[in-house]
Amino acid sequence: MVLPLSIDLRLRVARALEEGETVRSAAKRFGVSVASAVRIGQRQRAACGPDGQKKTLMAAEQMRPKVARFRARWRAHQHRLDPRRLIFIDETWIKTDMTRTCGRAAKGRGLIAHVPHGHWKTLTFLAGLRHDRIVAPFVLDGPINGDAFTAWVGRCLAPTLTPGDVVIADNLGSHKGLSARQLIRNVGAHLLFLPPCSPDLNPVGMVFAKLKILLRKADERSAETAWRQVGTLLDAFSPTECQNYLRHAGYDSDQIRQALGYFQTENEQERRPLVHLFRNILGGEVRNAPRGQTAPFTGLGGGYRSGRNSGLSPAASVPVRGGAWQGSGLACKTGKIVGDTI
Repeated sequence: MVLPLSIDLRLRVARALEEGETVRSAAKRFGVSVASAVRIGQRQRAACGPDGQKKTLMAAEQMRPKVARFRARWRAHQHRLDPRRLIFIDETWIKTDMTRTCGRAAKGRGLIAHVPHGHWKTLTFLAGLRHDRIVAPFVLDGPINGDAFTAWVGRCLAPTLTPGDVVIADNLGSHKGLSARQLIRNVGAHLLFLPPCSPDLNPVGMVFAKLKILLRKADERSAETAWRQVGTLLDAFSPTECQNYLRHAGYDSDQIRQALGYFQTENEQERRPLVHLFRNILGGEVRNAPRGQTAPFTGLGGGYRSGRNSGLSPAASVPVRGGAWQGSGLACKTGKIVGDTI
């Protein structure tokens, strides 16, 4: 029986290949087969290491100074949010041509799988992630838009919210409709938008990744069976797993919160008001201003104007009506509404 190569031997072979030695020369010098040296070299080139570690790709836009500043500010203060109050929302696609990407076959034979190449259906799955469960799951037959998102918020998400909850979403344009914001505010909840190009700060993406793996195993080929399968697969997400998703994204650091004294008590009278918490997190503050005049605003930015992300920069001027505005840096300027708080 052939014994596996030790880690130390693999590292020495990989180092020799990296220094320019040929595969046959390295195999002869270290007493391994040529095939083993070839595989070690392939792993070295593919993953920059003999252990075959996978490269994690991130958006290059995160390196922009403005985006990097927003992300650093969010990262520095995200532990102050009570994870029991957070609901992360997003949507993802589901197709009826999904199948496993790899499998097993007899040696010397290719593995062939048959999937639709001409006709398939694309569905949209919307859901919210709490620290212990998945809420408001919904499958839409078609792409997402502002009207569909508003309908989902009103019929599915809003009934699950309680006063003081914090809904966190990305900067997709369909998420920023005034009707959807108002539905969330009507139940006493708050809405925050993540920094641009920051899917790693939304843990619901990890839920979608596992869900798609399970759907690929199911091999559903019709829209009806696909959405029924989604409802069945949601039982695979335990409360502990949901909590781990938030912890992995940095939203459940008990040690840091205890060190900083941010543990929230069960008494609602002793809880720290969330509006002040948002001001601390996003750095937003609007001073008193006469009606119809402009007050200086400094905050995270990321507002939208005329349906697009305007990216309010620090020290930007936001018109305020009705006196003081304690905003979160996510301003809305459409129609007659001049200053809109989350």
